[in-house]
Amino acid sequence: MADVEGMHPGSLPSPSTDRTTGGVTPPGNEAGWGMADPFELVDLDVRTSSGITATFADGYVASFDLVELRLGCPCATCRALGERGEVPWPRPSSPLPLSITDASLHGAWGVNIVWNDGHSTGIYTFEYLRRWSEDQPV
Repeated sequence: MADVEGMHPGSLPSPSTDRTTGGVTPPGNEAGWGMADPFELVDLDVRTSSGITATFADGYVASFDLVELRLGCPCATCRALGERGEVPWPRPSSPLPLSITDASLHGAWGVNIVWNDGHSTGIYTFEYLRRWSEDQPV
């Protein structure tokens, strides 16, 4: 399965497609003035076998490896496991190695990742990814 490179939130294809886009001007900043929204994503690089890299409108880049992403899944099930002192991955039936089987935008504010263990309910908001990368409360 191929990896997705250089996707901006307007056109994230499935990870089985290679496509590159670029030159995205953050909305509201066409004239080069004003502050970009720190949580506005302009590029998302999904690597099915290694992780994701998110580039924000202000130029900040956040990278996450697969295990980090899977363990940090923000869905209610994974959070509940963590609250009980359990890990969301690997579970007894988890396939190894871990990989992303699909990724799609969830509106204009997040990305939904489908994992090879069948888990697919976590929506990683762009704000969550940015704050997590900067070690801010999420």
